Amino acid sequence: MSATLGRLWLLLVAFVVLAGAPLPAHGDEPRVTTRVSPRKAEAGERVNLTMTIVADEELALGPPTFKPPVGALAEGPSVTTSTFHRTINGKSTSRHTTRISYRVIFPQPGSYTLPSPSVTSGGSVLSGREQKVEITPASGPTGPFGVGRQSIESGFDGRDP
Repeated sequence: MSATLGRLWLLLVAFVVLAGAPLPAHGDEPRVTTRVSPRKAEAGERVNLTMTIVADEELALGPPTFKPPVGALAEGPSVTTSTFHRTINGKSTSRHTTRISYRVIFPQPGSYTLPSPSVTSGGSVLSGREQKVEITPASGPTGPFGVGRQSIESGFDGRDP
């Protein structure tokens, strides 16, 4: 009977020790999200595509890559980083955020699927989910790249001074 009590006591102690031990953090892996804004635009308007990477430690990232759909024009990337540090009761935590943004112009109306930008980190490829956009016909006149036509007015009336 005492051997059984000893085992139960040992089991209880092991449970208390393990319950107090830190569990593996789910935040160890970088979290990657992708957003597009707006989801519906006119031909020639810019659509912003942003991949956000949030990690508990600073990541060494390779150069970002992005292949726009056929017929679309891409500007970028624009890469921004930020770090948030917090200390409460002597316990410090950090959050490192990297945003990789592209501006995409669709000269023609249609439904498009934007692949997520991607970047390498420690031998792994980080990429978010593809995004869908709906491009409607432009409501006004457009220039060669779908951008609104601009006029230049001057005071020149053709007469010599």
